Amino acid sequence: SGRPPLRSTRAAVTRDVIYQCAFNFPALLASLGPLGWDRLRDTYMQLSKTDNHDARQTLASSLHEVARILAAGSDDIGGLTVALNAARLAANRISSTGDDRRHRGGLGASAASTYSADLESVLCLFLIDAPEIKMAALRNLGDALSWLTPASRMRCLPMILQVFKHDGKQWRTREMMASQLVKLCQLFPASTVVGSLLPLAVQWAHDPVAGVRAAVAPAFPIVFELTKLDPSTQVRFFETVISFSHAASFRGRLFFVEICAALLAHDQDPEADPVDFDQFFLPSLAALAADRVANVRIALARLVRRMLENRERRHSVSVSLSEMKDTVVVSSASAASAASNPTSLSKAQAHRSVDSMPRRRARRNTTPMRAHLLATMLQQLSSDKDRDVQDIISSVKHSSKRRDSSYKPDSTVIAESEDNAE
Repeated sequence: SGRPPLRSTRAAVTRDVIYQCAFNFPALLASLGPLGWDRLRDTYMQLSKTDNHDARQTLASSLHEVARILAAGSDDIGGLTVALNAARLAANRISSTGDDRRHRGGLGASAASTYSADLESVLCLFLIDAPEIKMAALRNLGDALSWLTPASRMRCLPMILQVFKHDGKQWRTREMMASQLVKLCQLFPASTVVGSLLPLAVQWAHDPVAGVRAAVAPAFPIVFELTKLDPSTQVRFFETVISFSHAASFRGRLFFVEICAALLAHDQDPEADPVDFDQFFLPSLAALAADRVANVRIALARLVRRMLENRERRHSVSVSLSEMKDTVVVSSASAASAASNPTSLSKAQAHRSVDSMPRRRARRNTTPMRAHLLATMLQQLSSDKDRDVQDIISSVKHSSKRRDSSYKPDSTVIAESEDNAE
């Protein structure tokens, strides 16, 4: 008749049971707690090797949840782990000592090493599986690795790098990998990040798709923080980042501006003196104010507007602008006097070249060079022919007045500079 064969019906039921077991495994583990892993381990390992494609895919999607449950323990170690990770990154220390503390609680150190090794083998198995299963594992890769031991992460890293290098034919896949790369930079030592992960970030920074470049940009501030205590790796990082500012393609120069924007967004104290950023990256930014591509100048104008949200910068830039304005007025008066008396033109030039040297030297001592560079950028962008650039820079005048009433004279100087440029 029209009924299906009994064998195929049983196979369908078995297939559905296997899928439901895999789908509900995290809930069952959460109910039993980490101490129930010994009873569920064999079942989980068998499910990860089943022929049921859908079951393996749902296991790959929930791998990070299984790792979180096993690592959390019974003493709310999960919240402590987040705090430890944040404190560790702020102190620029990525060490196994801090990572091992995440596993104290319901599970001992030996038990944590056991489940971490189990999940490590499952993750590596999923990374060489079908494309759908591989992508499911990569989608939450950073979260899954954050709950494993440092030794397990290091053993997984070569496999992850191979996947990142050879499985990025589609741009959406590269975008997802780039977003996970940002999380991976927080889980490894600075030497590993600079040596293994930073080259991938540079590769994706030159990606023709803007979404991929935007996804990998937040990784650079993290690397910057990690390398502060390691001069050798920091030099390599600076050389890599600054090389974007004079790239032949405009995408590289545009990405350099995006990196600087990400560095500013990473700064948690907008009122602090941004000496590190201005010292290392502002000279290269100033050279882009005259870039031949309008998109680069537009991005730079938006960055300048964001930089002037800092009170310390606004004050120093306003002082620099006022001094530059006085210098222009004095120079104009000298030029008019010399033009009225052509015979004394060469004498006036010689007198100005000799007498202006001490004044220039004194101005450098009173006004930081970074403020002078930013003021020059502001003036140059104010006179830009592109209408979008002018609109962005003109908004600096209104935002400065609205943001800080105690610096009204500074805002007035910035406004006057913009009005003169127009």
